[in-house]
Amino acid sequence: MVLKGLPSTYNKDLQEDKEAVFDVVDTLNAVLQVATGVISTLQINKESMEKALSPEILSSDLALYLVHKGMPFRQAHIAAGKAVHLAETKGITINNLSLEDLKSIRAAAGIGIETGTGTGSGAGIGIGAGIRIGTELGSEPDLELRSGPGVELGSEQGLELESPPELRSALELGLGLGPEPGLGLRPGSGSGPELGSEPYDQRLSQVDIQGSRAYAKALEKSGILSKTELEKILGGLEKISEEWSKGVFVLKQTDEDIHTANERRLKTGPVIDMPVPASFNDITQDPSLENYIGWVWYEKEVLLPLRWLQGDPAPRVVLRFGSAHYYSIVWVNGVQVVEHEGGHLPFEADISSVVQGSPDTLCRITVALNNTLTPHTLPPGSIQYMADKSRYPRNYFVQETRFDFFNYAGIHRPVVLYTTPAAYIDDITVTTTSSDSVAMVQYQVSVVGSTANSLSLSLRDQEGKVVATGDGSVGELKVLNPNLWWPYLMHENPGYLYSLEVKMQAQVGEVLLEDVYTLPVGIRTVHVTSTQFLINGRPFYFHGVNKHEDADADLGLDQAEELCSQELIPLCPQIRGKGLDWPLIVKDFNLLRWLGANSFRTSHYPYAEEIMDLCDAYGIVVIDESPGVGIKLPESFGNKSLQHHLAVMEELVRRDKNRPSVVMWSVANEPASELPPAAHYFKTVIAHTKALDPSRPVTFVTDANYALDHGAPYVDVICVNSYFSWYHDPGHLEVIPLQLTAQFENWHKTYQKPIIQSEYGADSVPGLHSDPPMMFTEEYQQALLREYHSVLDKKRKEYVIGELIWNFADFMTNQGTTRVLGNKKGIFTRQRQPKAAAFVLRDRAFFHNRIETED
Repeated sequence: MVLKGLPSTYNKDLQEDKEAVFDVVDTLNAVLQVATGVISTLQINKESMEKALSPEILSSDLALYLVHKGMPFRQAHIAAGKAVHLAETKGITINNLSLEDLKSIRAAAGIGIETGTGTGSGAGIGIGAGIRIGTELGSEPDLELRSGPGVELGSEQGLELESPPELRSALELGLGLGPEPGLGLRPGSGSGPELGSEPYDQRLSQVDIQGSRAYAKALEKSGILSKTELEKILGGLEKISEEWSKGVFVLKQTDEDIHTANERRLKTGPVIDMPVPASFNDITQDPSLENYIGWVWYEKEVLLPLRWLQGDPAPRVVLRFGSAHYYSIVWVNGVQVVEHEGGHLPFEADISSVVQGSPDTLCRITVALNNTLTPHTLPPGSIQYMADKSRYPRNYFVQETRFDFFNYAGIHRPVVLYTTPAAYIDDITVTTTSSDSVAMVQYQVSVVGSTANSLSLSLRDQEGKVVATGDGSVGELKVLNPNLWWPYLMHENPGYLYSLEVKMQAQVGEVLLEDVYTLPVGIRTVHVTSTQFLINGRPFYFHGVNKHEDADADLGLDQAEELCSQELIPLCPQIRGKGLDWPLIVKDFNLLRWLGANSFRTSHYPYAEEIMDLCDAYGIVVIDESPGVGIKLPESFGNKSLQHHLAVMEELVRRDKNRPSVVMWSVANEPASELPPAAHYFKTVIAHTKALDPSRPVTFVTDANYALDHGAPYVDVICVNSYFSWYHDPGHLEVIPLQLTAQFENWHKTYQKPIIQSEYGADSVPGLHSDPPMMFTEEYQQALLREYHSVLDKKRKEYVIGELIWNFADFMTNQGTTRVLGNKKGIFTRQRQPKAAAFVLRDRAFFHNRIETED
């Protein structure tokens, strides 16, 4: 029995309606036990094996050898077949073929690699494989994506020598402002048996062991599979046999010009073009990809600069992903280099040992990506199997989630190759304190690769003047008459940033190496009392919003496709999903400042580093939230979930710890904190986060009853969501003052902590009007906000320290009877046009700012 489409991250105890799955697993277990017994008693007769040798067996060895040398799976077997044919023609075995014979086979198989060069915005490096190189800022040459259980995202534009956030020599897989790199996302067969031998792959396709990665690991732990067998299984996932869109897709070579590549597509299966960064869900018209759950495959070949691969010691070459959703395995030239669980946060791998020693050879980057959510992922989810065969196809399942936004998937942020010296600056931690005339910048610098090193530091103001210097790995810099980092509208010069330049010199052998890193530094303090949130000693009120990395273009589909094809716009935003989009980011910050918003929460996951950079520069205050949304099931509070949550917080704090805009960490949104296990869970997560960063308060956002919330005792600020007159007492605006007042008083009386109204709002359909106000009209949304504001204006004089509207803009959700093309609670449309409520909030923010300025 072969089950198609089983999510790889699910094991036996996590499935529902799974009798058929149990049968398969039990049968598989029995088969493997028998096989283990057979193998353990197996005796090898060397003479019989030698007699059984044949040219066909040699051809398999040849194909495997070619794959190990980096040749794609399909080409290796084509070449082996031609070798057998030529040997039979000559009446010899293939091991007796001459070197000239083998060269003729290579040419006949079309295995040659074609490279090209060109200039993009900056030094550009083009690669063959159907790549055209743009010559204008922001141009987006072709990408190739193959779809299926591995949907193949192929090469997008040429390469650009960039200075990434690491401020080092870098090769970014993209062009221009807001680079759009491309990696091949490969279907079905994946990238071939260099990651797992063919016999193993055939066996996997028969038993669908590749459909349960966790189960394979369990077999290894129980001794049924050896460590080597497990690695072959995990590495051989590219041979998934699941059908996608009417067929099994195979890995296709992309080292040819675009016309030849298009012709080969007809022979090897459909090919889907896919940009990176972008979600893959909305790129096509195929609904099976829109809602696809499982493995997809990206691949791209790049030609690294020669200077990156030479030297003694040679530079360190690093492959960095801004984010990928949600489980990633990355290979370089068939060698696994990193495995990462979780989306929204960066991860990287040192690939020096893989790429060095092979100059003038294309570097093949392969990524397997799985978007399945389990009770132990962040965010959590579950798979629902539909066992009623009278209503659902055989083995039908759906991904269940407990959050209200669309679960976009793909490589959502830039993919960058960069270099450092063999000894390098690995990490910098900065904290600041200040008084009226003096500020202290405490620093800690870690160096990797050499213990014989020296460090010098200089702090420069925005005019380039050095205001403080220091040396050593730990110390502090004294700044006289500092320019403090202030939030937007709280100072005439908000978002002031110094530049901290760290220089390292290290002795490695006979060579003196140097590394330089520049870090923006904002000098500011944060303090929380029982009634106030203080920034630089002054009370701060969160006039803000909640957002999503989500947008739509105000274009019809036909018009959008036409403009995209003519390159009049780089890529239409309505199909990016959560992919990084620079024009959208800049537009949103302009709207935030027009709105008078001084803050937002990164609901419900960490946002792109590019967004956070602008928050630092513009003075927009951030509540930095983890992907802990939808933690509702009891099993999501167990040790497995807890350990992953702690690891996610470590990654988040490491990424954003030096940002002045980040004033508070949020570890979760609307968890089932009324459950008893939530007490230990959130006590542990919050304590761990504070240990990682003692300089900031920690919270989570709750919608539980104040008397039942087991996590609230451990937070520094109460953040509460409520939707009076919407989800509760819908249509009855008159109940809001009484219910909201009671909410605030109960929470503060119980915990004596400041409170933020972290979500409130109502859906409104643009252009829908009613007087008196009716639900879903713009008038009702306005009226509901005003009722909330009347209470907030009273309580902000006591202990309420902020209000964050839900939501900044309309956003996409799963389909449902309560959602018409997404959630409509935005004060802007998904196309970033203001609704009437936006003007209510704008008038309110600037009115209060005038009062506070006068005071």
